[in-house]
Amino acid sequence: MKINPILKKELRVGSRSIRPSIALAIYVLFLVFVMLFSVAQKIQDHLVWGDRFDFMALSDLFSTMSLLGLILLLVIMPPITAGSIAGERERSTLDIMLSAPVRSFTIAMGKLLSALVWVLMLVSSSIPILAVTFLYGGIQWQYLLVFLIMMMSVAFFNGALGIWCSSLFRRTVPAIVLTYVLEAVFYGLTLLIVWLTIQFGAGKALMEDGAVMLGSLPLVLLLNPGFTFVDAIQSAYSGQSLMQQVTSGEYFLDYRYETSALIESMSGHWLWYGILILFLLASLFVFLTAFNLRRGSEVKEKRLRTNDR
Repeated sequence: MKINPILKKELRVGSRSIRPSIALAIYVLFLVFVMLFSVAQKIQDHLVWGDRFDFMALSDLFSTMSLLGLILLLVIMPPITAGSIAGERERSTLDIMLSAPVRSFTIAMGKLLSALVWVLMLVSSSIPILAVTFLYGGIQWQYLLVFLIMMMSVAFFNGALGIWCSSLFRRTVPAIVLTYVLEAVFYGLTLLIVWLTIQFGAGKALMEDGAVMLGSLPLVLLLNPGFTFVDAIQSAYSGQSLMQQVTSGEYFLDYRYETSALIESMSGHWLWYGILILFLLASLFVFLTAFNLRRGSEVKEKRLRTNDR
């Protein structure tokens, strides 16, 4: 099987640096510290009230550690991916790469896959820590599978987003800043739109003893990887996703909601729709990155031909 030459080159160069090992050690130590602190805090709370400590109370640590892993991933990915192509421009090595007999799509995928390999190392290193929660019961092994699927899906999306931003700039810092801004749009703005709609409709719903009208608005949450991640964890815990709770007609977060028939039909499989949208968006960003690289190479060739004349 032929390995992507850019991926091979990135892995070879990365293996010579000690920085990935240091970052991995910091990541694991931070997770261990949070795990031990959370366990100690829960035990202390029970001792203060004189209650007999039930280790089943530690089962919610899985969701806490999963969300922490997601947050760390959002913080770590932009510096890794946003500098992949912009960094090549800063070092004046991108033209050499583009002059090689390699397609621009291969370059974009190689950069993305090299970042995903590093993320896979981080996620794999967190599995033993998450597995500690299984010792206390209440957690099933499929939760861990859901966690792995969602972490790699989010990493694929964020990695593709960062590489696309990297292809737009000649410097690394602006690419990193734009990646963080777009993360805020996808993860924050979409949720804010739904939240504001709920807040504006809540007063009328309470006065009329009715439901908050959402219609098909929750579709924007398919663009929010964070919501899909939380929905997956909630579904693994309770067997009912967040969107199913919203469309159930029962009170959820102090309100009842009225959604369209489309949302109700999608609510039972929201996780898979969310993952599908993530992969479609990530694929779009990869193709846009390849297009930017190809266009930059063509502009460079035209400029050289003009100078020769």
